[in-house]
Amino acid sequence: MVTATPVVKQVGKVVQVTRKLEEMEVVERDADAFGQDHANLRVVQARVTGVDVGRHTVECEGGVSLPFDKCLVCTGAVPKVVSTHPHVVGIRDTESVQDLARRLETARRVLVLGNGGIALELVNEVTGCELVWAVKDAYVGNTFFDHTASGFVLPELEKRRPVRIIDNKDAKADSDGKKEEQNEQQQQQQPPQADELAAATKPVEASPTGGALGPNWTVGLSTTASSSTSSSPTASTTEANTNSKPPTTAAGKALTILTRAELEQLSESPPASEAEKENEDWPLWVLLTNGQTWGCDFVVSATGVVPLVGFLGPEFERGEDGGVLVNEHMQTTAGEDVYAAGDCCSMTWPESEVWFQMRLWTQARTMALYAARCMAGVVDELGAGFSFELFAHMTRFF
Repeated sequence: MVTATPVVKQVGKVVQVTRKLEEMEVVERDADAFGQDHANLRVVQARVTGVDVGRHTVECEGGVSLPFDKCLVCTGAVPKVVSTHPHVVGIRDTESVQDLARRLETARRVLVLGNGGIALELVNEVTGCELVWAVKDAYVGNTFFDHTASGFVLPELEKRRPVRIIDNKDAKADSDGKKEEQNEQQQQQQPPQADELAAATKPVEASPTGGALGPNWTVGLSTTASSSTSSSPTASTTEANTNSKPPTTAAGKALTILTRAELEQLSESPPASEAEKENEDWPLWVLLTNGQTWGCDFVVSATGVVPLVGFLGPEFERGEDGGVLVNEHMQTTAGEDVYAAGDCCSMTWPESEVWFQMRLWTQARTMALYAARCMAGVVDELGAGFSFELFAHMTRFF
């Protein structure tokens, strides 16, 4: 096993909730200790620079070459950060969470972009500073909930802080025609090529990243002011689009949710209109598609991930999402002895209408188990079983 970091992530306790639903615990382990637990495993700490399929070797930094009979690529994914600006951070591994915690200690206002699980948990956990949450959808939690189920989220958020919702439907109506036309044109364009995706993720890949965060990742996330937040419920308000900022509370820890709003531009200088309104000196100004401009200490980009496959050559064909294409036996197009599983791969072969790929720990674990059986040659045409017939995932919020 080749790992770029001295720490690896491991699935710990697994609880069978129903026949098809499992709840799992993800823990960090010292890589050497993990290797000692498995007699047939040798752990090598190195950063992989390529896979030479012809020579059957994995190439690493420093000229190290590791031979293999069969190879499984499980490099995961990296955050799809909206900008490389120093005041824009992504969340992916333990190190990035620790960096976020340090920034939050002195933060006054933080703007969160994204509407997935990471954003939802972050917004609920961080109460020590004012938050502005911009979501591109009409309601929060779109990745996991429908509109009705999303309604159960708001009361939980209200228990921890004042909440204000600004629906930007009216503000976007004027430009919807142009935006829809642009979106249609973009969707008709050819999917991004491998070299484009590799270039897009290059700034993030500049340093080795740890394993993806598992459930309960916010346990280690705390701010110095969190304990001062009142736990008494507060009513939320819903308003039409406006540039006015939320009313300042005694603790100054309000949450403003902006629906149907996306990032348009970042700037280190405030627009003239905002400079007159704001008394704070913000290091970053964020212009959103709803026309609003917000000053903040930094932006948290929780807008999804990109497969970490930039080190692989063109013989590894990519899917539309940038992942390495695999067949029904998890083999890549590079050769029958090279496999891929988890977030780094793109699965197109399941024909079920009720299964779809999401880059989650549950699916990564299922893929890895199935890939191991394929590599060992102990599967038949029904070897994939029910795992790729019906999408099943369990997660807890709050």
